[in-house]
Amino acid sequence: DLITYWYDDHKTHKRVTVTEHVFDLFAKIIRHIPNKHFKTISYYGLYTAKNHRYSSYYEKLHKLEKIRALMHLMKKTYRVSPIRGKEDE
Repeated sequence: DLITYWYDDHKTHKRVTVTEHVFDLFAKIIRHIPNKHFKTISYYGLYTAKNHRYSSYYEKLHKLEKIRALMHLMKKTYRVSPIRGKEDE
């Protein structure tokens, strides 16, 4: 069976359309799967070195979300706002 796909060639800045056998495409894809027990290091997104300065921000945000959830649970359970101290009706 044949499969047709396209990709953007960054050297020529043109879209290239390729038609080839499915097994040939699989062979190209499988090449990128690391061997068993091969250690890969990937630092993308929040784990990049430039984003380490934001780690304390995300920790604070996570703590804030926990506090909000606890306040909501207290309000729901005791029908009292933990901030206002008044009963909700």
